[in-house]
Amino acid sequence: MTRPAQASLVVAESARFRADRAEGIKEAWLVTGCPDAAAALEDNPDLAADRAVAMDLAYEEFCTREGAGKTVDDSAFCDRFPAIRASLRRLLAIHRLLDDHPDMLDGGAPKHWPEIGSDVGPFYVLRELGRGSFARVYLAAETTAGGDRSL
Repeated sequence: MTRPAQASLVVAESARFRADRAEGIKEAWLVTGCPDAAAALEDNPDLAADRAVAMDLAYEEFCTREGAGKTVDDSAFCDRFPAIRASLRRLLAIHRLLDDHPDMLDGGAPKHWPEIGSDVGPFYVLRELGRGSFARVYLAAETTAGGDRSL
């Protein structure tokens, strides 16, 4: 394996490890009922440095709080996450828009999303980078490119 391919593999494994740790944090929130993404990111600076993981944790906290019937002030919530404030504010605006107009979705979300570790065409799915109401973004390696080319 070439050095660039090895480096890509290390980066992908590191990203997968961070995503797995974030999933563990979210699972713990289900048990405790006390989601706190800001505290989790403060306690795990490497997770905070990964924008996709930070967004995922913040959005999960937001959805958990709303799902429990709590009123969430979007601006105050976003202010707790200065590094991702603008992106999080846009995500919450889209969330609110779709909550107010569910007909916009038109049932267009697929029933099955790719699984981590599966092949989708010439791509091997490494991890999920983010998700919205009707789309998901994945990190994948192109298996037919003659090396480990991550996209």
